[in-house]
Amino acid sequence: MRYCLVVLALISSLSWASSTSIELKNFSIGSVRVTPANWGTSVFPDLAWTPLADFGSFAVRLGLGASSPKSSAGNHFLTTYYQAAFMIPVVSIFGVEISGGWRSFHVDDIGTHPEWGGGFLVRPGEVLDRVYICMSQYLIPNNPTSIFRVGLAISF
Repeated sequence: MRYCLVVLALISSLSWASSTSIELKNFSIGSVRVTPANWGTSVFPDLAWTPLADFGSFAVRLGLGASSPKSSAGNHFLTTYYQAAFMIPVVSIFGVEISGGWRSFHVDDIGTHPEWGGGFLVRPGEVLDRVYICMSQYLIPNNPTSIFRVGLAISF
């Protein structure tokens, strides 16, 4: 969390010297499907605060979010995540995203583990900042876990 705030402060300081667009009131909501080896596959909502800095030819965003997947016993549990992403436009409003970060699993002493991923974006602009389809891999020992996200982000 401390690192996310430091990165955000550095990005904010860059905007004073350029025409960079900083969007602090940017939030995402999505539907997520988890396919871990040792858990039952589940679909659940994913909510995050996703401030970003748009430099025109690329954008950088942070993610601070929470979700509630199901365990193999069928019980929901809390996960929180912290990530950074690099977004690159490909054609017009279409782009790609590469992300990395950490996810904390608040159940059964699983702990915090790194994750990496990528996906495709549509960035129409204004209030609807982006629509995304992403895939991530959590690096949990003895339990390879993938997550598939579909959602949208809004900016106020």
